[in-house]
Amino acid sequence: MLFHASADAAGVDREALAATLRAAADDALATGAAFAQALTPPGNEGDIACLMEAGFGFLAELRYLRKPLSGPVAATGDGKVTWRTAAEVGDAALGELIRCTYEGTLDCPALSGLRRTEDVLAGHRAAGTYRPEWWRVAENGGEPAGCVLLNDMGPTSAEVVYMGAAPAHRGRGLGAALLRRAAGDAQAAGKLSVTLAVDAANTYARRIYEREGFAEVQRRVAHIRTRG
Repeated sequence: MLFHASADAAGVDREALAATLRAAADDALATGAAFAQALTPPGNEGDIACLMEAGFGFLAELRYLRKPLSGPVAATGDGKVTWRTAAEVGDAALGELIRCTYEGTLDCPALSGLRRTEDVLAGHRAAGTYRPEWWRVAENGGEPAGCVLLNDMGPTSAEVVYMGAAPAHRGRGLGAALLRRAAGDAQAAGKLSVTLAVDAANTYARRIYEREGFAEVQRRVAHIRTRG
């Protein structure tokens, strides 16, 4: 992840900023990183121009959503789904399930295949504080159907760092069950809210989030530069 001065800040030379961003990305990619990523506020044309000059391309517009946990959390489903923690499943099976959920995904599809499974898991664990008991795998008929990975973000908040359903189990209410499982875990720990980020182009997921009480609080535009 690349953090940088704003192109519109006083005293910043845009040409020099673009050259610095390019050099920073080159250094990261040369040491083995799969890609470099940066986030900007929507409409910040100066930053976007500098990133493009540095070789970055558009990845997605991200919408950050929040659900308050002031009331009771709805039940997770009709009893067809059974739950296991990611620790019970193991990293190999969890990684394979996550890889499966990438198939046909509308959430930042350009990231699919760029990272090794172990890097994906390490990245999710590094967001906030990893709570293994909050990483849940939903099984339907004994088959892994989807997962929701929830991390601790401080005294009052938790964040869904990843949620996905396998293609064969989509459109059956599994997304709502995964969100309710995460909200229930967060509420039981005394959290006041749950947050997540979604690709604005993923209208299907956004509808599920809105039905489950998530509302937009912020937007960012994601840019990416790969080795290619």
